[in-house]
Amino acid sequence: MRKFGIYFFLSFLTLKSAVAVPIYFPETESKSGMLQLKSNWFSFGAEFEGELLVPQGDNDLSFDSSEGVSHDNRDMTKFRVDKLTLIPQIFIKDILSFYGEIQAYTDRNTADTTVLREAHLTLQLPWNLFLKFGIEDRLLSPEFSALNEAEGANKRLTEVYPINGTAFWEDEDLGFIFGGDHPIQSNLLLFWKASVTNGLSVDDEEITRNQIYPILHDDRHVQSLNVDLTAQKELGLGLGIRHHVSENFQWSFFGFGFANKLQVRDITFLQAVITGYTSASDTNNMGGANVDIGLFGFNLFKQFKLSLKG
Repeated sequence: MRKFGIYFFLSFLTLKSAVAVPIYFPETESKSGMLQLKSNWFSFGAEFEGELLVPQGDNDLSFDSSEGVSHDNRDMTKFRVDKLTLIPQIFIKDILSFYGEIQAYTDRNTADTTVLREAHLTLQLPWNLFLKFGIEDRLLSPEFSALNEAEGANKRLTEVYPINGTAFWEDEDLGFIFGGDHPIQSNLLLFWKASVTNGLSVDDEEITRNQIYPILHDDRHVQSLNVDLTAQKELGLGLGIRHHVSENFQWSFFGFGFANKLQVRDITFLQAVITGYTSASDTNNMGGANVDIGLFGFNLFKQFKLSLKG
């Protein structure tokens, strides 16, 4: 029996400065945080975050709970060092750039972890084309195309990922991304992107930073950081258009699709956590679209997505 899920993205409205960037291209990322050492070709930044969490929730509300769900609304307040991020960057004129994030953080199970969060080389080619290799977000992430450039390269403006973000683009994947932009008019641009990556595994993740409210999640396991030429790869393709109507009005539409195969561990996981799921199909396809509108300093982003697993 085939199982499928439809996921809707929770739209968010943010206030920003009206900045007009009429064309799309993978801009040079720049984060300074509390420290930045910078030269003409190299920069080294650092960010530090601490937090006070004041949630109420149920520890038993999880996929692997054998005792069912008990709603006792226990106070789970905690203060902790959230993360320390080191950010090296290298720029070689307008030809080659490197961006990295080495992150030491406390995960939702209060375990201390150090991970290479992002690391990718970008080669800028003639005709506004680019080739990127490394650990990076899926191309459906709004960080690739959202209109709020005034906020910097990281387009996620909240600490907690939205539902679609938690499920589909919170974790980075390793592989190649190839794309470019093609101006149609001075204020109208066609852009596209294609990717070949290892593919992410199916797991569970909490929407919040605590062990409550779990949902299915495309997860980057440690072994996914290795280039594995034997397993099924994930193929992605996206095509978009951006129109800079005026200084105070811009809009963007980006359609995308992905295809890969579920692994044995993915099928086993789905059969274990979804009541009545018996399918052994390895189908794992998804598609959707991003719609982004910038109007008088406000940014409205919405994502629709359809996912078919098994």
